[in-house]
Amino acid sequence: MKQTCKTFIVQACNAWGQTSVAFHTHYCVEQADVGKARGDYLGHRRPAYTFKGADVGRHICAMRDHSGWTCWSFIENPRIEESAA
Repeated sequence: MKQTCKTFIVQACNAWGQTSVAFHTHYCVEQADVGKARGDYLGHRRPAYTFKGADVGRHICAMRDHSGWTCWSFIENPRIEESAA
């Protein structure tokens, strides 16, 4: 996968009204990713998703926090930077 932007921070209130911080990174699915599986699709500890040929060119947002929680999903409007880290 090709990273399309530097990791950025998203801060919001969680279900308990406490401030929660997550780190987001956007990627573009490449041909080399077809057939590979990535866990935590649509939620932490959720089943893996195996990328298909139709997914090439689509973008995903990978999310994580300081506790080890991870999740990712397909997105429609990714951040794209010229010099993504």
